[in-house]
Amino acid sequence: MRADRIPLMYLSGSKWNVRRKRPRLNVGRLVLLVALIAGAVYVERFLVPTVPPLFVPTATPTRSPATYALEAESFFQAGKLGQAEQSYRQAIEANPQDADLYVALARVLVFSERWDEAETQARNALLIDPDLAAAHAILGWALDFHSRYDGDVASRSAIGELVFRYKYGDEHQLARDLAERWAELLASQPELPKFDAVIPVPPSTRRDFDPVSNLAQALAVHLKVPVLVNVLIKTRVTQPQKEMKSLAQKQANVAGAFALKSSIRGQRVILLDDLYDSGATLEEAARVLARGGAAGIIVLTLTRTIHSDA
Repeated sequence: MRADRIPLMYLSGSKWNVRRKRPRLNVGRLVLLVALIAGAVYVERFLVPTVPPLFVPTATPTRSPATYALEAESFFQAGKLGQAEQSYRQAIEANPQDADLYVALARVLVFSERWDEAETQARNALLIDPDLAAAHAILGWALDFHSRYDGDVASRSAIGELVFRYKYGDEHQLARDLAERWAELLASQPELPKFDAVIPVPPSTRRDFDPVSNLAQALAVHLKVPVLVNVLIKTRVTQPQKEMKSLAQKQANVAGAFALKSSIRGQRVILLDDLYDSGATLEEAARVLARGGAAGIIVLTLTRTIHSDA
């Protein structure tokens, strides 16, 4: 008989018993085993799916370019140019293909008197949309301030002196010289399209001599295109913008003040004024031309004023 077949004998009472002794059931171990199995199932089904894997970046909420632009515009209207610049740059970072954002940033830089940087941003806009009128307007914002202050001493630049003599010194023949400067500026911008006509901004009040219309006539001769003097008209009397003290006043002064007397649909036009102050007049006039179906609008001025900080 094999040794592993030999039944064990143990003493039971006063007798030897050769039956096999059954092991006792360990309830504690059984409960522990069941608990471990249940815990493993719970972890697999409920905990593991909610734990992100290691080294996988989780999504973080981001702002849209539009929210940055709205924030920047509110800063700009409040005169907070530094904050407006920062928000516009964040908008551009979020959407670098939006040409309008570069134009808006260039406008802020112009008001900050950082001309070279403004030019760079305007050219960035034109790289994206070569026909964007607002970008051309910012690029040609001004050749220079026509006047400036060095402490409490006022002075005029070369172009400022010509404009002053033309407008206030009755030297009307200077229109031809000023128009030549415009023509040279346009010729230096090969990305500009060909123009079909020149449209002057109508004056705030009627006068015997209109310096802007006279300049438009001189430029039209250089460009060999017609000048449309009575196409853009005033619908109501406005106050001179130089009398307004804030941007909001200037915008309200010209809001809804222009209309088209005849069609310009499909034409590329130059919207012309002699001086650029806040841009409110030109912006309102350009809006009317755009609604009238102009295929392209280029805004052209001689220089910028310093009537106010608006």
